Amino acid sequence: MVGIYETQQFKKFFDNFDTMYECAELFIGRRINELEEQQKVQSHHSSEAQSHHSSEAAEGDKAGFFEFLLSSGKLTKDDLLASVIDVLFAGVDTTSNTMQWMLYMMAKNPDKQDILRHEVLSVLGDTTLATPTTLAQMPYLKAWVRETLRLYPVLSGIPRLPAKDLILSGYLIPEGKAQVEFLTYYMGRDEKVFEDAEAFKPERWLRKKDGTLTEAVEAFSSIPFGFGTRMCLGRRIAELELHLLLARIVQQFEISYPPDAENVEPFMRGVTIPDRALRVQFVDRQSVLN
Repeated sequence: MVGIYETQQFKKFFDNFDTMYECAELFIGRRINELEEQQKVQSHHSSEAQSHHSSEAAEGDKAGFFEFLLSSGKLTKDDLLASVIDVLFAGVDTTSNTMQWMLYMMAKNPDKQDILRHEVLSVLGDTTLATPTTLAQMPYLKAWVRETLRLYPVLSGIPRLPAKDLILSGYLIPEGKAQVEFLTYYMGRDEKVFEDAEAFKPERWLRKKDGTLTEAVEAFSSIPFGFGTRMCLGRRIAELELHLLLARIVQQFEISYPPDAENVEPFMRGVTIPDRALRVQFVDRQSVLN
């Protein structure tokens, strides 16, 4: 029975993978066609190329992720497919699990949930969808995501091979021969860096008028996405998804936690997941108001 179940699960997994590849190929083909059509239109206006030069340069500066990869001229179609698949596949478990933790924090911190809701409703009201402009007006919402990732980073550690010899705490780490692990989970819970580190306090990440963080020692004290050239490729996409979804949930629901439900602890299984099912309750705000 177990063998049959595992076979079915593997089949479902690979079927889903095939679907993702098909979607990625459709996207790539469609986008290439769109870019080719744009080039044809531009060629018809070659006589005006000089006058449009500055505007085209400005558009190039704002090129999207796919356009950036395509414009390099160094990637094959298979390379492009792999890049798009990486973004799609890596963004499934990561953002969904982080969203679970965000809901759990809402349920366990009703007073802070009220602060979050007040901010969201003061900017968006009950029905308006968030945009990049309105998200910029909601620092507490962004701080909520950042504080959740401090306590429950997607990956508990980030491995790196040093590009040159390093001396860390008196130990020689030879170039390219020893792996260094950034323990993001323990970094985020270090009492030397964060006062009352086990407590959920989004206000740590709010900035004062002089630009300094309210409580967090520095921005690099928590780096769940890594940093630099090897930073998570999908960071901006993941953050945008989490910000938009959190804002929409706050508009429509109050999140509570059953008093008889057990507390949830983090469990490391590739990504940081809850060690048991989350029993958060979604209460329709309209029913509460009425």
